[in-house]
Parts: sequence; C-alpha cells; structure tokens
Amino acid sequence: MLLYAGSVTLAVEGEAPCNVRAGEAVLVPAETPMAWDSRETVRKLYCILR
Repeated sequence: MLLYAGSVTLAVEGEAPCNVRAGEAVLVPAETPMAWDSRETVRKLYCILR
C-alpha cells in the first residue's frame, strides 16, 4: 500500500504499532491479523495479489 496523503497507524498482532505517512509504502502479507487507525483523510493505492 502506498499512501499519497494522510497517515495511518497499523497494529499487527504481537508487534509494536507502525505509523505510515504520505510518501511511504508498506507490504502486508496475506492473512496478517492487523488493525488500521486513521484520524485524518487518507488517500492510498493498494492491490491484492493472488
């Protein structure tokens, strides 16, 4: 996922929360249990590979 605007906090089970800001990218493996928290408008590009 690539963030174009805004920021999010990703919380993956068993790991410290990760802050992702505009201009940054993150890869999340399939079936990863996680939570997403955003306090502002977020614009993003994402894809699902199968």
